[in-house]
Amino acid sequence: MYFDQEGVPLLEEIPPLNPAIKWIVNNYCFIGLPCTFFAQHVPTIVVGRTLADFINSCPQNPLYMRYAVTADRLEEAVRLASKASGTSNLIAFDGAVGGFNLTEPLADLLRSKAHGIEERVETQLLPKWCHQRNLKGC
Repeated sequence: MYFDQEGVPLLEEIPPLNPAIKWIVNNYCFIGLPCTFFAQHVPTIVVGRTLADFINSCPQNPLYMRYAVTADRLEEAVRLASKASGTSNLIAFDGAVGGFNLTEPLADLLRSKAHGIEERVETQLLPKWCHQRNLKGC
């Protein structure tokens, strides 16, 4: 929705796709969430034929599986994505509000970079976010 067919942001303020995202492993999804764009621009693995058929039936994503491959099991998909991307730093967004799952090597990396982040969030990022939403006293 925010990018043209070549993946270029439609507005200058929209950041490009994060180049750190090397692969997507899709193990679960709701029908109706338009996301074919990501499969077009990031190598994508769908776990299981059942999910692939489900995505194929979604009117919001009629071309998704043209850009994705299918793995039989989650372990196989993770192994393929890890090998192809050359990293064991994997993150899984599973819909849990305020949390995510990740591999221990990535947890270690994030812990090493965490120093000073809280101050930046409190003094720069949160005020900007609140201002964008016209929230006072945030």
